[in-house]
Amino acid sequence: MIEDATKSKEADLDAHCQLGEVQLKSGELAKAFDSFQKALQINSNSFKAIYGLGKVQHQRKIFVSVGRLYAKAKTLAGTPEDLKEVEFSLRQFGKDLITNALETLERGDLNQAADQFINIIFALPAETCDPIDLEAAQKAFKETLPQRLILRAQQLLKEEQPSEALYLCRKAFQINPEVEEARELINHIPSKIIQNESHPITDGQTPKNFQRVLLDDLKNISEADFKKAKEQIASISNLINDRKSFIERDEVSISIALPDGMWKNRKESIVFTGEYDLLNHLRIHSSFTGNKLAHYLDPSNFKIPELLKNKYFELTKDLPEELIARPPKMLGELGWYINGGIFNQDIAAYQERLLLLHKSGIIEKLNARKTLNILEIGSGYGGLAYFIKAIFPQSTIFLCDLPESLIFPYLYLSLTLPQHQHKLMKDRPSELDQSKSGFIYLPNYMFQHLQDTHFDLVINTLSFSEMTKEQVTEYSRGIKGMIGSKGYFFEQNQDNRPIGNINAQDIISEVFEKKLFSEKRSQGTANVWVK
Repeated sequence: MIEDATKSKEADLDAHCQLGEVQLKSGELAKAFDSFQKALQINSNSFKAIYGLGKVQHQRKIFVSVGRLYAKAKTLAGTPEDLKEVEFSLRQFGKDLITNALETLERGDLNQAADQFINIIFALPAETCDPIDLEAAQKAFKETLPQRLILRAQQLLKEEQPSEALYLCRKAFQINPEVEEARELINHIPSKIIQNESHPITDGQTPKNFQRVLLDDLKNISEADFKKAKEQIASISNLINDRKSFIERDEVSISIALPDGMWKNRKESIVFTGEYDLLNHLRIHSSFTGNKLAHYLDPSNFKIPELLKNKYFELTKDLPEELIARPPKMLGELGWYINGGIFNQDIAAYQERLLLLHKSGIIEKLNARKTLNILEIGSGYGGLAYFIKAIFPQSTIFLCDLPESLIFPYLYLSLTLPQHQHKLMKDRPSELDQSKSGFIYLPNYMFQHLQDTHFDLVINTLSFSEMTKEQVTEYSRGIKGMIGSKGYFFEQNQDNRPIGNINAQDIISEVFEKKLFSEKRSQGTANVWVK
């Protein structure tokens, strides 16, 4: 029996790899990615799957993971032919990487070009690059790039942006200390600017208001963090693999348990590849609000947009200090420093929800309770849960989501709040009541197992209107029983009927009759419902 099962797995693995190769050749890269990922879930050390995934990412130009995938495939190559093929792909990768860096430089994305050249010159193995191509990259890095930085700095100085000009001059110096033009340009920058514009990390000073947050300003995850995160990814992958059997065993409605509505075609994120750079910059790859932090990588966007600056003061002017959202300085949290914290479009969205919770009176009411159970359905990357834990340290926070999405809060909160317990529910949560204060993560198809747990607060923001009517009805009925007579249901959802979906609040009102609070905002009307 064991031998038969092993043969069956090997056959499945080969079938996924063969399908992936066919899809790769026909240019169906997303499908090929899925096929090789399925093969890796069967055997994480499969040469064919790892090499195939590397080729897919290579064609997609997601260079951050290609080198590691090819390098790992090289160690797993079982025949001289396989080894020769991987080595050829590595050399082609090196050539493409250099071409991409030169194109980035020509586009004027100077900061990104600098990072790409640094990776090529100092991180790539020598055998990856042709000597002539490498020489061209070194010349562009040492000569062309500093000159472009200086030209841009001169333009910024004419536009009366001396702080930004100073930053680019310093960048040019770091790349090539012999660039005299940078030294001359700095002489035209007021000494007061030079004294004030200290780098927040390297100079050990408090960053100024509205100063840009750069990747270099942020803390990197450790090797131990990385190893643990890889284990967490494997655990979530197992939930995805076991979903069908769990649904059948517990007789969960497929229409409720599987992705549907606007999430019907939800695919596994690239984060599931487990590459260090992806996990270290997790926030750049976790877009749940429609905002992309990757846009902040553009070095020309130094100034905080006036609308965002005004938004910050509008959302925080009447709030006590402990309710101001300040995310951890790690995982690629780009933006601008304001009053000692990082602010960007995502943080603005969460700050709005904290303001609404404050105005509704929920925070004041719940602060009086010694212990709290809080459930968030659809948790994004975990940002709101992070801030709520700071407000209610006595709380146990449950996060319920599709496993394809649950990976983000599971990683984010574990990496940023390692002092707390982080428990992933893999089966019926029989030990739920004995759990210590911390975070509990459960896939959406286990929602029914929370019916016997009382919650002081249940939260949903934006995602109910991205589901089907049947799903929202099921969740609403479950929530009504969970909060009882003493709990609250806070939700903020947009009316998505204009784009062919639903208005969740119409459906919720069929289950809940009583509303304590309601306020219309740009991201949808916020309501507090009670039983």
